[in-house]
Amino acid sequence: MKRREFIGLSAYTMTAIGLFSAETGCSSNKINKLIAEPALLSHITDKKNILEIGDKYLQDFPEEKNESVLETLLMEKESVPDSKDARLIHSYFDSKSRKDFENGNTVIVSGWILARTEARQCALFRLMEK
Repeated sequence: MKRREFIGLSAYTMTAIGLFSAETGCSSNKINKLIAEPALLSHITDKKNILEIGDKYLQDFPEEKNESVLETLLMEKESVPDSKDARLIHSYFDSKSRKDFENGNTVIVSGWILARTEARQCALFRLMEK
């Protein structure tokens, strides 16, 4: 699947996630988990690979091996939408990942060429799973 097709497919998935979250509600812990979820990448690989990518990224960038450091780097000076809507949060990070690719802000981790944002999300996801 080409990345462009994948991005189109993810829009449908984000809507479904948003509807589920609207029904179940989101606590701040769930919002943190949404920040850590690389939504686009999760459509083309499984949780095991995402965790492996997170492990490898943390090995390659040990200075980022901290949840609060990664959250700060992911959000930079911008704020994640104040909404507890999963769709908006995923959309924010999808847009940020596209900008990373456009600006050449990519890393190669475990054979994957990833937006820095995606790689950091995998790393944060890994840390939150421990």
